[in-house]
Amino acid sequence: MSRAAERLAADAAGRRAAQTRFTGTLVLEAGAGTGKTTTLVARILAWALGRGWHEAAAELGGEAAAGRVAAAVLQGVVAITFTEAGAAEMAARVAEALARLASGDAAPVRGFDPDLAGLPPEAERRPRAHALLGALDHLTVETIHAFCRGLLAAHPIEAGVHPDFTVDPDLRLTEEIVHEVVEEAVRRAYARPRGQALADLAALGVGPDLLVETLVGLRDVGLESTALAADPYATAGLEALGGRLAALVERFQAAGGADLRRVTSGNKAAQVAAALERTRALAASPPRDLDGLARLAAELEEIWRDHFSKLGAWRHGDYTQGEGRVLEAHGEAFPAAAAELRSLLRHLTRMNPRR
Repeated sequence: MSRAAERLAADAAGRRAAQTRFTGTLVLEAGAGTGKTTTLVARILAWALGRGWHEAAAELGGEAAAGRVAAAVLQGVVAITFTEAGAAEMAARVAEALARLASGDAAPVRGFDPDLAGLPPEAERRPRAHALLGALDHLTVETIHAFCRGLLAAHPIEAGVHPDFTVDPDLRLTEEIVHEVVEEAVRRAYARPRGQALADLAALGVGPDLLVETLVGLRDVGLESTALAADPYATAGLEALGGRLAALVERFQAAGGADLRRVTSGNKAAQVAAALERTRALAASPPRDLDGLARLAAELEEIWRDHFSKLGAWRHGDYTQGEGRVLEAHGEAFPAAAAELRSLLRHLTRMNPRR
């Protein structure tokens, strides 16, 4: 079978699975314009008209009206899209498909195969489709932001958010608030600079704009204000940092780093292997104070300055021919481990604890 034929067969298998597999996790990967919405609509139809209907009817009791069953079925379906336009399109296409099925339209619904999905005959499908069409307000088709907002709005106390919270998708409101807070703090600090941390930062070239950018970035990744109260350079924090470095070195080794010396072409892989051994030795004795952290940062910079580009290539699966013969056998584990190790090493080598 040719590669193209294999891909077509895999595509068909994925579309079949979307209409027949409703247990466990099912993941389908698809590019733009390949029929993601069509496949999801077919999955909703197959579930709602078939297994989902049977399960809802059994739970409600055999005498439950079709309208109640339809509402129960659709209440158990959540379809998430990236954009509002995508959500509107999917909802409209589900409605259109149900309307055609309810009317007995002979034209097939694109991408949907009633026989494949094991659905009942048309005489039974039509009233179900009609009932589902009347209960479409129970179907959730939303963007991920809208869905999460709905969950938070329904359970604000449990989620630890203000009942009247506001979604800030582009961080514009966050940036405005941070600007106001930093402006006021800087005004006070610069008025009496002696002993003020913000004034000390300004002397080091860290001004208000960088403070705002940093605080917005920290808020964006979910850092709570209470986390800033702890001293990051306390002994426990430094030991944890050393432990993380040691763990990532070991993970990299297990993911393929231990095979680097098997690469026979070039000498970069062997140099990285040597750098790993030196780093492992450093991580075995984590720093316990600022001086120790400064020494660690300097030593890591000396060890890795010529190898960051190689780690950067490996994190994207970009190998030389000789490297590929050894490393491709490790699949995605090696690029992922390279990315994690590179990120932490970059962070450590850029640190200036005395600042």
